[in-house]
Amino acid sequence: MNEQRVEIEIHGKKFEFMIPYNEYIPTKKAEKRIHELISQIDFKKDQVDHALVYAAIKLAVQNDSVLSKNTEQTKESENEIEEISDKIQIFLNQ
Repeated sequence: MNEQRVEIEIHGKKFEFMIPYNEYIPTKKAEKRIHELISQIDFKKDQVDHALVYAAIKLAVQNDSVLSKNTEQTKESENEIEEISDKIQIFLNQ
């Protein structure tokens, strides 16, 4: 798999890691979101790790919320499709 090194700096602390090439843009978007979340936290410079964990938790909560909504929408869509299929079947059997 083709990977590239990404460096993210948060309050003077650098983090480097490898990511797949196809995840570069989502990673950069996530980096911006992490910076936004961290800017909302009042913390001392030596607490960057704590701020990152807090930001990760916030992102996980948001992700969970989105997944739950998508799951609910999928279930609703499946139910609607089933109802429509039943109605079509009834119509065809007349």
